[in-house]
Formats: sequence, C-alpha cells, structure tokens
Amino acid sequence: SSYLLGRENAIRQKNLLLGGCPVFGEYFNKPLMFAKVGCLCALLAACALGDAAPGSAENQVPAMAGHLIFEAKVRELTQPSNHLAAGQREAAPVVVSLSGEMINPPIEVEIVPKGSVRRNTPEATSASDFSAFKASDPDWIASNFAQGEKEAMGDNFRDHMVLEKSHEIFDHYQRKTIIGRARYKEFLLLFVNYHDWPAHLHAEAYLQEGTQWKRTNILNSDDTFDVVTAALKTGQMKSHR
Repeated sequence: SSYLLGRENAIRQKNLLLGGCPVFGEYFNKPLMFAKVGCLCALLAACALGDAAPGSAENQVPAMAGHLIFEAKVRELTQPSNHLAAGQREAAPVVVSLSGEMINPPIEVEIVPKGSVRRNTPEATSASDFSAFKASDPDWIASNFAQGEKEAMGDNFRDHMVLEKSHEIFDHYQRKTIIGRARYKEFLLLFVNYHDWPAHLHAEAYLQEGTQWKRTNILNSDDTFDVVTAALKTGQMKSHR
C-alpha cells in the first residue's frame, strides 16, 4: 500500500542519517523496523579537571605504537560497490592496515554523570555516549555527535520506538571495554567490546571540533571503514609492529 511504501522510505532515510550498527542490527533487521540504527558506545578515560585549550597536551591523542591489520572476505563487506573488493571473488580476502595499537589489558568503561561530562578526548566522549544511552536521554545522546549530525541524531532518538529499543539493548550491557584504537584520515577509531564476546566488537569514529572530540557516523559509507567493521565482527584484527 502507499502507506507501507511511505513508511519504508522514511526508514531508509533514518538509516542513511544514523548509519549501520551491528548491535542495533540484531534487533532492527526486520520489515518496517530500523534495520541499522547508529550505535553509540562508551569509554571513560582518566581526565584532568578544568577546561582544555586547543592543542594542549590534554587534547592530544597518544602516538600509536604500531599498526593494526584488518582482514575480511568480500562477501562480509556491507558496501555494495566497495572499490577495495573490485573484481574479486566473494571468498577473497580484503586487507587494510592502519596506524594503531591493541590495549592489553583492555580499559574498563565506566558510567559518567551527565553533569560531569568531559569531551576533551575520544575516550571521554565515548563515556558520555554510553552513559547517555544508559540514561535513555535523546538530548544527551545528540550532544555527543559532530555538529553536522547532532540535529538528526536528536530527532531520531526522540522517536519512541527507537528510544525504547535502544533502552532495551543497553539495559543488558553492564560491561564494556576498549581493546584498541587506530588513526584513519582525520579520525580516531576506538575498538570496543561488550561482555567479552568476540561477536560484539565494534568501531567508534571520532573527530575533533575545537577543544572537543565528537562522535561521527560519517565513515559508515567509507570503503576502508567497511573492511574494518567487517573484520571486527569475525575477529580478524591483528597487531603488527
């Protein structure tokens, strides 16, 4: 019917705005549901008190100790025209290397109160994101995103169905760790895990806006990021110095 077609088109627009996320995909990959809803995760890093100035040591991302190798098969990629897989068979491996490092032991994520939010590092913003989802607070969720995505994120998570489902999901996530990080273009990627389950590895992308780091979904259509996220799902991430 015309109503269903209109509803499906609206869902496609929301998917484009929010990007893909394997956590939400487990629940939303159904007809007339949000198949891929952008997922926000969290990590609390040790932060000094007070405001940080642009370029100060407090805002600097540590130098990476080596490289991380990501490998995924062509059939595991989500971008239909990923140029890195051009001309290859479905079972062929696609490999990318990024400046990065594994973190061992992993860093435990902690919940941060809304009034104590810090965004001077990607880790601090990630902690705010996770805390916002645990609190089911749409405005807080949106505030952790880059300026160009903030309004759309707020609008979408004010949708009752989306917010209710995100609450259901994150209510079950009582433990989260960061297991690695990498640089890609102007972005800093954090690799996080839920419940120590290999199938729950996810990549979070951050960019710097002035004195703050903000979450972004802009890489969800990037071919290299596609390989990275596919490799995380199958545990095909290795450290190389």
